[in-house]
Amino acid sequence: MLLKKTAYALALAALCTGSALAQQTFTMKLSTPTINDVTHEWMKQFKAGAEARAKGRLKVEIYPANQLGSVPRTVEGVALGTIELTFVSAGYFAPYDLRFEGMETPGLFDTIGHANKVMLDPEVRKRLATYGVAKGVEPLLCAANGPMAVASLKPIKGADDFKGLKIRTPGTTPLQVNPLRALGASPVAMPIGEGLPSMQNKTIDAVMASPVIFQGFKYYDVTKHQAFLPKSYLMACGVANKAFLTSLGPELEQIVREEATKAQAIFLTRSQAETDAGKKTWEQNGGEVVEFSPAESQRYLEVVNGATAKVIGSSLIKGEVDLLTATAQRLRQP
Repeated sequence: MLLKKTAYALALAALCTGSALAQQTFTMKLSTPTINDVTHEWMKQFKAGAEARAKGRLKVEIYPANQLGSVPRTVEGVALGTIELTFVSAGYFAPYDLRFEGMETPGLFDTIGHANKVMLDPEVRKRLATYGVAKGVEPLLCAANGPMAVASLKPIKGADDFKGLKIRTPGTTPLQVNPLRALGASPVAMPIGEGLPSMQNKTIDAVMASPVIFQGFKYYDVTKHQAFLPKSYLMACGVANKAFLTSLGPELEQIVREEATKAQAIFLTRSQAETDAGKKTWEQNGGEVVEFSPAESQRYLEVVNGATAKVIGSSLIKGEVDLLTATAQRLRQP
C-alpha cells in the first residue's frame, strides 16, 4: 500500500510540474552588437516563429546595437544566465571552448554561400551543439556574416602592406593574433565599439571586422581604404545559456531549436546581398574596396595558414577543422 501511495505521489508531482511548465511564461533576451543586418533579421524571424508556436508561453526580446552591453559583457551574461542568447563573432567564445575558433580558419570556404551551406550541414550542426556545453553554453547556430575585412588608414593590397601596422582584433587567442604577427603586424585586442575612435586618434592603424561594421558605423568618414581578406569569413554564433534551454521543458526547447535552424536559412542569401550593398555604399561615400589579386591572395593564404597550421596541429581544434574541411569539400560546387 505504501509503495502504491509513493508511486501515486510521484506521478502527481510529475503531472503538476508538467502542468506548471505548460502554464509558465519564459522571456528570452537576444543580444547582438549590430543592427539592421542579417543577424538582426535572423532574430526577427526567430522571434516571429518561436512566439507563434509557443502560443504565449515564450516572449522573445531583441536588443541590437549593444543595448545590453559590450560584446565581452554579453558573452559573460550568457555564461552567467543573465542573458539568454548573444550573437557574436565565434572567437569571443573561445575562452569557453577552444573549438569555436576552428571555423574562422582562413581558406576553409570558397564563398560566403559555401560557408553557410557547411554551417547548415547536419553533421556539422551536431558537432557544433557540443561546443561550450561543459561551461554551460551552447551555440544554437553558427553562420558566415560576411567576408573578414580590414579598414585601414593606408591602402592594403597584399601581404606586405600589413607590416608595421597596429590592427584591432576581436580577441587574443593564437588563431586570431598569430597570422597578423606572421604578416608583420601588431594585433591589438579591443571591443568593436572602440575601433573607430581608436582609428580616429591613431592609436591603431586598422580594424579587422566584417564590412557590415564598417558601413554601419560609417568608417568611411575616417578612412577610404577597405580590403577584403582572401577566403576569410567572419563566423558568428548565436550562443544560448544551456540551463535556460533545459528550463523551457522538452516542447518549448524543441520549438526554440527548430525555429533557430529554420531562420538560419536567411544567411544563405542575405549575407552576400549585404556584402554587395555595403561595398556599394562604401564606394558611394568615396571609398575603395580592394580584393587581392590571385597572386597576392595565394601569398596571403600561404603566410597566414603557415601560422595557423602550427596552432591547429597541436590543439583540440584539429578535429573540428578536419570535419569542416571534409564537409566543405563535399559541398563544393564542381
